Amino acid sequence: MFGFKNYEEMYDCFKKNKKGNIFKDVDCLISYDDNINGGERWVFKCNENYGASVIFSAFSYGSEEGLFELAVIKFDGDNYHLTYETEITDDVVGYLAKEEVIEILEKIKKIS
Repeated sequence: MFGFKNYEEMYDCFKKNKKGNIFKDVDCLISYDDNINGGERWVFKCNENYGASVIFSAFSYGSEEGLFELAVIKFDGDNYHLTYETEITDDVVGYLAKEEVIEILEKIKKIS
């Protein structure tokens, strides 16, 4: 189970290693939640229609190395859903360092 004895041990580990406001200086950050499957989620709105959901949890690609997973999202008013139909990616992107997340956010800003 991801190198942990049980789920409780796994959740405790992620609680102790929270990344918190690591993206606080990114201008398109619109929300942060620190209770997503024992992990964290940041939501970014990069332009009128597109943004990203970035997660760090036991179930995200790269979390064991302290890295992030990003999914491109499409907005419909205040609601959004994952989209796999952009030039950015046709899936989620895992194993990202903070700097790589920011690079992808800059690319999403240019999607029309």
